[in-house]
Amino acid sequence: MYSMVLSMFLGSFIIQMYIMPFVMTSKVKHIQLFSLNKFYNSIFMAFSMVFIQGITEPSILLIIITLFGMHIFYFAIKYQFMVDEENYLLDMIEHHSMALQTSKQLLEKSITIETRRLALNILETQEKEIQQMQKILDFSNMV
Repeated sequence: MYSMVLSMFLGSFIIQMYIMPFVMTSKVKHIQLFSLNKFYNSIFMAFSMVFIQGITEPSILLIIITLFGMHIFYFAIKYQFMVDEENYLLDMIEHHSMALQTSKQLLEKSITIETRRLALNILETQEKEIQQMQKILDFSNMV
């Protein structure tokens, strides 16, 4: 029973962590449904949450398994295991889209001149970089 609850707990965290970046993108077309980085990050975060559960309800086996899982996925993230150029570009488009979204939201609020300039600069540069990355993807898909 406990292992079933734990599996559901782990699964729900993986799903939550995987879909959370969707909320932050500025355009729906920037959402990447399959992303190795997002997959690695969501599993790492899920293991972290289960690790906390293992500390609050002590279980040596659970702590060992979660630490091992965190270790594996930490290195998968850090060394970009199996992430190719296309995955990189798609992830960066989504990442830049998040920067656009937060900058747009920041500009709607009362902020200092320096922060406003920074947000406007981010909007300009990140949009250009998204277009550049999209061109690279379009070209590589044509070849």
